[in-house]
Amino acid sequence: MGLRKTTAITAALGLLAGAGAAAGTAAALWPGTAKDSVPYVYEGDKVVDSAPVKSAFLEVRVTAYHCGLAYITGTHAEYYAHGQLCRVGVRLDNQQLVTANIDSRIQKIVLADGTELIPDDIPMQIKRQEQVQQMGARNIVVLSYWFDIPADAVPVAVRIRATPEAPPAEIRLPKATWDRQ
Repeated sequence: MGLRKTTAITAALGLLAGAGAAAGTAAALWPGTAKDSVPYVYEGDKVVDSAPVKSAFLEVRVTAYHCGLAYITGTHAEYYAHGQLCRVGVRLDNQQLVTANIDSRIQKIVLADGTELIPDDIPMQIKRQEQVQQMGARNIVVLSYWFDIPADAVPVAVRIRATPEAPPAEIRLPKATWDRQ
């Protein structure tokens, strides 16, 4: 066998071994599966390790939340809270075999005094969260719901519905204190 052929075979084997080692390392070090990961947690968020709760065909998890925000900005606007802004990150899993339309206007945050509020439209638009989120069959979507709640209010839960008729998936929010930001 010639020197060129030996060199080419050695190089090819080296590349295969390197690729195999890289793939093995990536597989070993890759964070948990998509079901176990906590996406989109921002600085100051309270991470919520909620078990999945169902509303009809929709499996819901709260991933994180943050209250006490005085304002938000986007690429095209800013918004100053009338009270305080709360962002609730949710992971929605459409478990049916057809497309679903999830309407943000029927989702609610529950305050300690029992008041229920829907997401505020202006912060939702600034953060480019659709009023109606279309989800494909067996798809997962991660969203942020933005609520403008009274300055002294304390959120205790969120109620997420698959449809207006479906019973809500209620997820309790852990207690947290927020510095006004």
